[in-house]
Amino acid sequence: MIVAQVFFEDINNEKNKEAFKNYLRGKDLMFVGVGTTKAYLDSCGPKICSKLKRDNLTVFGTEEDQFHGTNIERKINVLNDVYKNKFKIAIDSCVSEAKEVNSIILDNEGLKPGAGMNKIFPRVGDFSLKIVMSDSADEIIKYTTTSNCEVNELKKVLDRVDRAVQKTYTFIMMCLRELENEMKLKK
Repeated sequence: MIVAQVFFEDINNEKNKEAFKNYLRGKDLMFVGVGTTKAYLDSCGPKICSKLKRDNLTVFGTEEDQFHGTNIERKINVLNDVYKNKFKIAIDSCVSEAKEVNSIILDNEGLKPGAGMNKIFPRVGDFSLKIVMSDSADEIIKYTTTSNCEVNELKKVLDRVDRAVQKTYTFIMMCLRELENEMKLKK
């Protein structure tokens, strides 16, 4: 069930932050970045987890050690065994309706990687952040390699990915900091 939808322009919306924080409260968290940097529009998960790792948060699936379609069945067992007691927040790029592009969909269940590409993989995570990057699976495929597009087109796609990564990262960190401040106030 979708908990909230955060549009990039509305990242400071208190209602959406509170909805997300309610799922984070009191949990031993980790973030799971799903996707590959080989497909630019599918790279949000590992890019965000790489940024979160630099903040010393527990992550699985980074730019250096990706978690995606060709290794998910092998790596999901490691994820579920090694981190079985963690509350896993899966982060992935996704395809949805045009009106949802440039938003983060907060979902109170894990995600189904590859669903927009009609692939069937095991569900990942206890909660998910789906970053809507496109309204077309064809567009995701088109930007898999640089040979498929003009330099100006590619620059626009990379800017879109960078913006999505930064906005999602900012949203996560704002919520975590607010929770940390709440805990300090209770002490």
